[in-house]
Amino acid sequence: MARRALLIFARSPEAEAAAKHLPIAKAAPLFRSLLDSWLAAARACEAVPIIASSTRLPVDALHVMQRGTAFGERLANSALDAWNLGFDSLLIAGIDAPPPRNLDQAFVGLETGSVDAVVAPARDGGLNLIGLRSPSFEFLLTVRLRERDLLRRCRSSFPSIFILPTVSDVDTLEDIAVAWHEEAWADFLDLLSDCLTLRLSGATTISFASRTFSGRTHTRAPPLAL
Repeated sequence: MARRALLIFARSPEAEAAAKHLPIAKAAPLFRSLLDSWLAAARACEAVPIIASSTRLPVDALHVMQRGTAFGERLANSALDAWNLGFDSLLIAGIDAPPPRNLDQAFVGLETGSVDAVVAPARDGGLNLIGLRSPSFEFLLTVRLRERDLLRRCRSSFPSIFILPTVSDVDTLEDIAVAWHEEAWADFLDLLSDCLTLRLSGATTISFASRTFSGRTHTRAPPLAL
């Protein structure tokens, strides 16, 4: 079997929450759970998890240090460092969206050569995951933080693409409110709800109805203060 690696581009959960201007005490547990889910997803499809971070995180995974100034430079350098460890296929993801359930299919597409790239789109036009048949560092160098037309650029840059389901990524409280309604986030509803209990002075309250995932109803839906 091909040697697989999942490169997780990450800060600590606390730093992730702070960088997104989210309440650290409430949002850090969400990002910690997302990181754990990516680690578990990697191992479930026999991929080696690699953390790319500016500081070493206390998790059971290989680590590479982010190098460079611009986001694309750090992304490309981390991918190169991971690829140089001797893996045959590489997927790159962050920790602001849950892992797709068909991660194994993404690896298979790359390993069989049936596609040139694998992407998991975010609803804002960016990507939650990207996988390339070969380390296309020229393309990774052009990636900008929170880029809104990245999926479109991938479509025009690679002849064949395997597109995974679109899922919201979390950058703001508004994103968390949208994610609460998506089935892909079903395992994180309580953590999303905890974030949505934040109230700001003079805020407008928006309430959510209960919702059902895979035959079960979830009713813990606190108001969101914007």
